[in-house]
Amino acid sequence: MSRIDASRISGTSLLAWRNLSHDRARFVVTLVGVLFAVLLMGVELGLLLGFARTTSGLVDHTDADLWITPAGTTNVDIAGRLDERRRFEALAVSGVAQVDQLMMQFAFWRKPDGGTESVSIVGFNLATGQGRPWNLVEGTIEDLQQDDAVIIDRLYAAKLGVTALGQTVEINNRRARVVGYTAGIRTFTQSPYVFTTHRNAQRFTFFRPTRPPTCSCVCVPTPTPRPCATRCRRAWAASTSGSPKTSPARRSATG
Repeated sequence: MSRIDASRISGTSLLAWRNLSHDRARFVVTLVGVLFAVLLMGVELGLLLGFARTTSGLVDHTDADLWITPAGTTNVDIAGRLDERRRFEALAVSGVAQVDQLMMQFAFWRKPDGGTESVSIVGFNLATGQGRPWNLVEGTIEDLQQDDAVIIDRLYAAKLGVTALGQTVEINNRRARVVGYTAGIRTFTQSPYVFTTHRNAQRFTFFRPTRPPTCSCVCVPTPTPRPCATRCRRAWAASTSGSPKTSPARRSATG
């Protein structure tokens, strides 16, 4: 670089500095504004990552590469009911070795003091553990073998009126007993997760034994989720009852 170019750059920098420092009060206000904008961007990014981790927590901690849900489902937390025969149809698809049903339904939790809270029932297959609670700090998964057993997160214990393990409550007017606590399992909605077996979840959500068995979604561990999803869609294309939605799991990078 020649001396002339160097002097031009030096002169430009000096002129810029003089313009900024000429009115120091304005310079300070501008600098504070820029720093506040950067801080606000950092806060918003943190909120975005936190929301992403919260909303995808159940998917991130379930060892499934393909999810089969009722048509129109946009979120597993608000999935409808899926005929359980879809699970057996998925097992017949090439590349699928295991299929598990998962129940996700909202319910009303009656606290011991008489108050009511909305909760999200998560019913999973106890034999395979797909969809089971993670970060378990008190109790064991095996405790859920009891007919009325549920596990909640310690963060929501006070909200649900639970003060100790073994305490009994009501879920949709059916007796339930808290047998374990998790730590740090948050929900994006105001309805805390309540983990139990798939059979108990059906009972808590007014499942009628006279009707065909149902579930909210089907979890399929497979090394080739997209080809399997394509084959499932083709297999259900001629179904008169409508085809369910098949979606490869998109796990959160923060999970």
